[in-house]
Amino acid sequence: MWIALHYREGGADGVNPHKRMYRYVLKRLVMLIPVIFITSFVVFFIINMAPGDAVAQLTGGDATPEEVAAVRMQLGLDQPIMIRYLKYLGGLLHGDLGTSFITGRSVYESYMEKLPATLSLALASIFVSIIIYGFINRAKEISLFLEISESEIKQQSAFYNYRMVRRI
Repeated sequence: MWIALHYREGGADGVNPHKRMYRYVLKRLVMLIPVIFITSFVVFFIINMAPGDAVAQLTGGDATPEEVAAVRMQLGLDQPIMIRYLKYLGGLLHGDLGTSFITGRSVYESYMEKLPATLSLALASIFVSIIIYGFINRAKEISLFLEISESEIKQQSAFYNYRMVRRI
């Protein structure tokens, strides 16, 4: 009865456990926002600091400097890196993931095309890990049972030996 009243009235601090969990989840979700921004910032700048030139790869080795400059301007690579990052971030917030340099298709379309295979692979791996986890736990249960059985046998044999010694 005390447990039920204690649960209904709240925990040790007087707050309902459900409200405490909602606050915890809300706090974690709010903390997720800066983590996403910092991660996108770091990834964007690491990609931009990588050696090589994407425009040179796109235009080929025999392009003239005017053609390279035109492609840079078309892709927005002639702008400062902070402006490009803010445009990238604005596109992400609006659901525009950009266009692939290689295929020329929308990145969102490419993701959606590959999503069913990705989800089936993820679900299959979860299923396999659950099965492996089950086998490991079953093996632990069996070994625990064998240990208990062995100790009981030793105890019973010691008791039996004690009774036999007393009879003599």
